[in-house]
Amino acid sequence: MKIETAKAILEWEDDDDAENFVAVIEGEQTGSTRWEGQYRSVYQDKRDLSHWEISWSRGLTEMQDDGPKGVKVNQVWPHDVTVTVFKREQPAD
Repeated sequence: MKIETAKAILEWEDDDDAENFVAVIEGEQTGSTRWEGQYRSVYQDKRDLSHWEISWSRGLTEMQDDGPKGVKVNQVWPHDVTVTVFKREQPAD
């Protein structure tokens, strides 16, 4: 994914290449400072099924919100992860 395509996706702008990507994770907040939030999205390329992470920051107030900043694009790969959850009831035997 080209950086121009990533920026077009984040800003909902027209880009011929953007039509080839579908969101897998969209706008997940990964961190925050006093004035900015950090976010990431993961998109799948419909042509070759590769996955691409877009990370960026955005101002948290109307005075700082002038669009995404520090946009970065990295190829990523899915990994299966086992998660243990704890519940109030005992598991069935």
